[in-house]
Amino acid sequence: MKINVARWNIPNNVQLADPTFFIPQKVDLLLGAELFFAFLEKDKIKIRNKLFLQSSCFGYLVSGNISDDNFDISTKYCFLTKNLEALNKKTLTNFWEIEYVDSQNTCISKELNYCNEHFANAHFRKADGKYVVSFPLKPEFPETMLGNSKMIASKRLDQLWTRLERDPTIKTLYSNFLNEYESLHHMEEVKEDTDLDAGYYLPYHGILRPDNKTTKLRVVLNASSKTNSGYSLNDLLYKGSVLQEDLFSILIRFRKHIYAFTAGIKQMFRMIELNESQTRLQKSCGKTESHLLLKFMNYEPSHTDGKCSIFGNESFAATRFG
Repeated sequence: MKINVARWNIPNNVQLADPTFFIPQKVDLLLGAELFFAFLEKDKIKIRNKLFLQSSCFGYLVSGNISDDNFDISTKYCFLTKNLEALNKKTLTNFWEIEYVDSQNTCISKELNYCNEHFANAHFRKADGKYVVSFPLKPEFPETMLGNSKMIASKRLDQLWTRLERDPTIKTLYSNFLNEYESLHHMEEVKEDTDLDAGYYLPYHGILRPDNKTTKLRVVLNASSKTNSGYSLNDLLYKGSVLQEDLFSILIRFRKHIYAFTAGIKQMFRMIELNESQTRLQKSCGKTESHLLLKFMNYEPSHTDGKCSIFGNESFAATRFG
């Protein structure tokens, strides 16, 4: 904004560092505080109340406070709104909500309260340091409402195996996936003397990611698959809630610090085990070669898809333990 200097008593013999300082222009140079005062000299001239000319090696600098009547305001602005009530209630509210960052402001629902209480009462830690948790089953949906899921899971496995036979690369990755789970004791084969139809079988499919350095094949387990009764495992579980802050709040907090570190924890969700009394709800089918009999397995840790895991979301337990 242009400044009106017509009534300023600037001596004619004074050489200003910027003769046109009162006209808005682009900034040519920024001086840091550690250098600025080294350029100042002793001479200082008072030209108005609270306004001075300070000598420097560049010439005289104008410094001080000026009133609003020194600004040359020639532009007028007019705003019009058709619905002031809508503006106040919606637009302005949204504006302040975007500008306001409150890490403590978390909406607590009845479902989330139940999941928090269930987590606090049901989880425990084993002697080896691993945590064990339980699924928060809905009281109004007993486990008996689950129908037969083994037939659907077996059919999905046959479809997957047909695809694997056509692609040796994916077949090898799939075999490595099964071998890794078994070698790490993240799943175990169901014994023959158990009821193979009981519980819930998780159908799954593979997502090939050739550019990924660590996990070329990501196996997605689907707990939303309906049984012959019309219900899935997800239908019987409370979903809980995402405990992390929204992305905007995370990014704002990220910028508050000079240094920031990021890290990934290998197999983090698989380090949290499911209570042994509920492992029947995390069964699956698998085989290593087409001529071998079908293998039925229990997943030891609570490792399913993003829709079904500890309290409906994998991150819930990991965040709580964090």
